[in-house]
Amino acid sequence: MPTQEKISPITEIAVRQYLEAHPNFFVKHPDLLERIASPRQDLGSNVADFQHFAIRRLQEKITDVRGRYDELISSARDNSSTQQQVHRAILGLIKARSLEDLLEAITVDLSALFAVDVVRLAVESESAEIYGPNFPEEHYSGIVFIPEGVVEALIGANNEIILYEDASPLLACGLGEIFPDCAWLAQSVALLSINLRETKRSALLAFGVREMGRFHSGQGVELLQFLAQVIEERLDNFLQLDDYNL
Repeated sequence: MPTQEKISPITEIAVRQYLEAHPNFFVKHPDLLERIASPRQDLGSNVADFQHFAIRRLQEKITDVRGRYDELISSARDNSSTQQQVHRAILGLIKARSLEDLLEAITVDLSALFAVDVVRLAVESESAEIYGPNFPEEHYSGIVFIPEGVVEALIGANNEIILYEDASPLLACGLGEIFPDCAWLAQSVALLSINLRETKRSALLAFGVREMGRFHSGQGVELLQFLAQVIEERLDNFLQLDDYNL
C-alpha cells in the first residue's frame, strides 16, 4: 500500500515568510483582522504603541462598515417588500366599484397585505361623539370617527406620514381615540394623513402592530405616500357621489 505523505505542521516562521512574500494578503482578506489579536509592545516611558492602536482602529472600522452594510441590506429588503405590498394594495383600491368595496379594501385587505394586526380609517367629524367604531366581529380593523384636530395633534400640520417605533406616548394625544378598543394591537404604528379636499375632512389611515419597533424612521415612505394619495382620490370621489354627511 502506498504510504501517505506526512504533512508538516505550519510554523510561525513559515507564516511569517508567506506574509512577507504576500504583503497584500490582509488587503484581500480584511475580515481576518477582526479575529487576530493586535500586537502591543512595551516601549517604556509611556510611549504610545501606535501600531497597536492603528490595527485596533482598523478592526473597529471594519466592524462598523459591516454593520452599516447589514443595515443597508435589511433596509433594501424592507423597501422591496413594501413596494410589492403597495402595488397590490393600489390594484385593490382601483378595482373597488362602490364605497363599501373601497372601505373593505382599505380596512380588511390592507391588513392582510401589510401583515399588520389592525387597520383603522379615522375620519374627523364634529359628530364624532355620537359614532362608535365600526368593525366586523372577526377582527378589529374598521372605521372610526374622531374629533376635529386629532390628525394634526398626532402627525403635525405639515407631515404626511409618521412612523412610530413606540406608540404608547401617543395614547394621550389622540391615538387612543383611533384604537379605543384595541390599544394593545397598536404598540408600533404608521399614520398616513388622508386629506379629503372635496369632502373637506381630515382623516388618518392607521396601521397598528402588537410588537414594538415594527415601524421605524429608517423605512421608506414614498410608496406609502402614493398609497395615501390614491385613497384620498377614491374615497373623496365616492363620498361626493353618495353625498354622505359625516
